[in-house]
Amino acid sequence: METCNKVKVWLTCPETHEGDRPTGYWISPEINFGEHVWELDIWLQIPQWNTGNTEQYATALKDITDEQKVTILSLKETLMKNGIYGVGKEFVSVDVYDGVLNAGVTDVSALRRYKNS
Repeated sequence: METCNKVKVWLTCPETHEGDRPTGYWISPEINFGEHVWELDIWLQIPQWNTGNTEQYATALKDITDEQKVTILSLKETLMKNGIYGVGKEFVSVDVYDGVLNAGVTDVSALRRYKNS
């Protein structure tokens, strides 16, 4: 079993977004694991911050196909390599999930069209 040798954690207090993005404390640990860095998004919310969309992905993710999983991971990898993925950049995680799960996008061009529609 490999061990983690470094953990970096980002925390916002609290993060707010216009529209249907979550309001809450965003915690994003970056964990070095072997030669890879795992980045996690964790949202902590109190009931008053609930936008009504907190569980919007529960059913979609329960029924997600292997093809959709691969598409989500591939899109995120491509967006990261192009420097257009992450907080403050053109795309964030919710854009990828929405595009793949709601519109069946499979590439960056389709994702951009979906987001701008």
